[in-house]
Amino acid sequence: MYDIAFDPATRLLSMRLKGFWDAETLDRFAAELSALTQRIERQWDDYPILSDSRGFSVQSVEVTAGFSRIMEVAILRHRGPVAIVVGSRLNKLQVERSMMTDRLRVFLDIDEARAWLHEASPPR
Repeated sequence: MYDIAFDPATRLLSMRLKGFWDAETLDRFAAELSALTQRIERQWDDYPILSDSRGFSVQSVEVTAGFSRIMEVAILRHRGPVAIVVGSRLNKLQVERSMMTDRLRVFLDIDEARAWLHEASPPR
């Protein structure tokens, strides 16, 4: 359903999300993401995030609302750029409607997302 990894060399937090989630999956994801970001933030003030969500289905209203709550908290804490890559225009619209900030961009192409993160990330 998901993988989360952090590369200290590039300071990139990568996520791969897939499938259709229930509330329990969302809760596990939120707990793992929170624990990892707390560890990262002990060492770095900001870092880019790349979410490969091309295999992520359009979610239920409950899960979408849960993601919105996670993002509200994350945006208050996280100062780096966030690129989300989705698999369809419908997914793109769903993300843009529920989670947009000036540091978040939604893409249909992973190479475009990586290029934007490179431009938007502070120098290392």
